[in-house]
Amino acid sequence: MLIFHDADVFYVMKLRKELRVMESQCEQYIERNAAAHEALHDLTENMRSLEKFARENYFMKKDNEDLFVIYDSE
Repeated sequence: MLIFHDADVFYVMKLRKELRVMESQCEQYIERNAAAHEALHDLTENMRSLEKFARENYFMKKDNEDLFVIYDSE
C-alpha cells in the first residue's frame, strides 16, 4: 500500500506542499484585497485623495495649470 496504491506517501506529501503554497497565496490575496478596500474607501470619502489619484495616474490638471511629465531614462 505504501508504493502501489494511488494515494501513496509521496503523493500525499506533494499535495500537502501544494496546499501550503496555496494557503500562503490565499493570505496574500486577502491582504491585497483589504488594502484595495481601504484605498477605495479613502477615494470615495476624501476628495483630496481622489484629486491626487486623478492627477498622478491620469495626468489630469486644472484649467489654469500647465502639466509637464518627466520620465526617467532608466
